Formats: sequence, C-alpha cells, structure tokens
Amino acid sequence: MSNTATGVSLRGYFVAAAGNVEALKALADEAVSIVRAAGAESGCRKFGYSMSPGALGSVTFAFIDEHDSAESVLANLARVHGPLSSTVNVAALTRFEVIGPKAELDKLRAAPEVLALQPIFFELQE
Repeated sequence: MSNTATGVSLRGYFVAAAGNVEALKALADEAVSIVRAAGAESGCRKFGYSMSPGALGSVTFAFIDEHDSAESVLANLARVHGPLSSTVNVAALTRFEVIGPKAELDKLRAAPEVLALQPIFFELQE
C-alpha cells in the first residue's frame, strides 16, 4: 500500500425529521442520478449515501463523495447544487468533512461553495 495520499473525500451528515425523510431521500436520489450521468470522466470515484434511524423517527443520512482532485470536488458541487441547496428545507446539516492531502485541501479552503457547508478539514498524513 502506498503512503502517497491522492484525491479528496467528502463526508456530509444530514438529519431529517420523521416527516421529511422521504423528501431528503428523493433529493439524495436526484443527486446520485446527476453524478452517475456525469460518468467517470467527471473525476468522481464514488458518490452515494446511507441512512441510520434516529430518535423519534428521524433519520441521519451520511453522504460519501470521493474525487480525483479538488477541481473535481468543485465541479461536482456545481453539478449537484440544485438538490444540495434544497436540503436546507428538509434536513439539518450536522457535519461536513473534507479529507485529503494538503495540496488539494488548500485549493478548497477558500472556495465559497465549500465554505458554505462549514467544513472541517482533515489533512491526510503521509
């Protein structure tokens, strides 16, 4: 296994109250469809989500997004802007992580579309 870190991973966690779970699932499915339609040339290695039941019928959605580069992250955020911006109407973003090598993270630290998600940056150690 190589110790050279490449690529950027995003992890977003949204909590939907019981009455909004299906709405958030529809937005998540829309985002997945958009990313899949972009194909492999988009630089997105993986994009999907999982769900975990919470208290009082709420559900936490965990999104995983893996990219070849910071540029791919920015392009993908632009691609899914519609469904992502609509999530604020149905869910609360509780945590957003950006994980990658320093060189790639530095390209994202000042990007408004990333900063709007109030990210926590994790620099991979080599």
